[in-house]
Amino acid sequence: MNDYINFNQSITKQLLESELKFRNRIAIQYKSQTYTYQLLFEKAKAIANLLVASSQSRCLILTERTPAAYVGLLAVLLSGKAYVFLNKKDLVPQLEKAISLTDSNLVITDELNLSILNDINESLNYICLNELGDVANPSLTTIFQNYNLSVKPNYIPPLQVYKYAYLMFTSGSTGEPKGVPITHENLQAFLINILQRIKPTKQDRFAHINELTFDFSVYEIFSCWLVGACLCVLPDNHMIRIDHYFKKNQITYWSCVPSLIGLLNQMKKLDENNFNTIRYSVFCGEALTYETAALWKKAAPQSVIDNLYGPTEATVAITAYLWNEESDFGILPIGWPFSNQEVYLLNKNGQEVKQGEIGEICLAGTQICDKYWNNEVVTSSRFLNYQGRRIYKTGDLAYWDEKNGLCYKGRIDDQLKINGYRIEKLDIENRIKAILKTQAVSVIAFNDKQTGAVKSLNCFFADASIEEADAIKLCRQMLPDSMIPARVIKLDQFPYNKNGKIDYPYLYRLASLET
Repeated sequence: MNDYINFNQSITKQLLESELKFRNRIAIQYKSQTYTYQLLFEKAKAIANLLVASSQSRCLILTERTPAAYVGLLAVLLSGKAYVFLNKKDLVPQLEKAISLTDSNLVITDELNLSILNDINESLNYICLNELGDVANPSLTTIFQNYNLSVKPNYIPPLQVYKYAYLMFTSGSTGEPKGVPITHENLQAFLINILQRIKPTKQDRFAHINELTFDFSVYEIFSCWLVGACLCVLPDNHMIRIDHYFKKNQITYWSCVPSLIGLLNQMKKLDENNFNTIRYSVFCGEALTYETAALWKKAAPQSVIDNLYGPTEATVAITAYLWNEESDFGILPIGWPFSNQEVYLLNKNGQEVKQGEIGEICLAGTQICDKYWNNEVVTSSRFLNYQGRRIYKTGDLAYWDEKNGLCYKGRIDDQLKINGYRIEKLDIENRIKAILKTQAVSVIAFNDKQTGAVKSLNCFFADASIEEADAIKLCRQMLPDSMIPARVIKLDQFPYNKNGKIDYPYLYRLASLET
């Protein structure tokens, strides 16, 4: 029997039970501010009462990572709708596309991001919050003007839960976002599995560092709140003094992409016992090497190290492997599938490979989403029927090891894996083209030989009335962290091969010379 979730209830009802059971405990810590479960839910219910006036089944959220974001998330779920976080670092065309795909004009935003949305679509219905999660100014909240609100201040209507809990966008093969709709059933299945595995308690304190548009945040938020623990939202400049923050706030649960440990090592933050309050560390999004795991174990000797694997389409993670120091793998296995989830390794002919042979990871089970949002073409190419089961083709490669489960062997396409994000090279190029106002842009990646993850991006551009130093500055200002090139190099003209195509081998040689 599961101690955390009643599978017959939605996650929303489970969260309401957390409010009752843990009302005086701290749900969120943000800088010097703390929110009890009672206060957090009071604020969320007030906003939910505004949301139910709209017949829309999805609500967009574009806020800073302040209490307003978490009040907004809860409010959307309490109103029976699905939440869709937007990233303000996306260029206007990407935001427009995401809003268009979502097919909703209902938005929760804050005072800092309201102008961004106004520039995109003046017909959106806003609820504008301040940093604390209260309505900032009724004149900025257009839903007041567009609906005849008659709900009572402290009244929550009978819960009618929409099928989907959230919609998350990933980069598509054409450089455009793909919407991944996750149902309440998908989310329940994941949370049952992960909570049984990591076993947090109400005394625990979760570090929350991931972007709300990255599905690792789903793990951090819901694993924390369902057990009455405290979600510690790290400020934007957290990396400078992250070790001091963890000690001061007694962080016990930590999750990140493996490359972040490399960054901490460069910053000289991984001294012995420097993170000794942590008792459980979860890694996901990239291949985890033995070297990285050993570095972290030295700094966090009390911590379990758990290596998770799963695409967004499988609701955060679907397999896991517990690291031990006796492991002789250079790259840690990704282990065994969670309960009620299935993994098939198929060859190019759609047949299962033998043990030890490499095949494409194909997934089935209660955690797998049912489609891409409003994208039948891509859905039909990635979601297939296999032996009477609907499976999702991940594009990842692996083989079965008898003792350790799945062993990851990289990707089969040109999709890049950067800081845990799956990003198409074309998507990065298109964004830089828009920033530099030139079509002459090419991005190349140098990969880690062991993990296959991107070590550095290099961008070449030409035909632009902008200097190299200014181009670098603009990229750093306007691109998401995961897409910022290590170097931006201006060319007089691009090299082409005999077929009239860009000579990529030449660009790699040139980038090597520039190093």
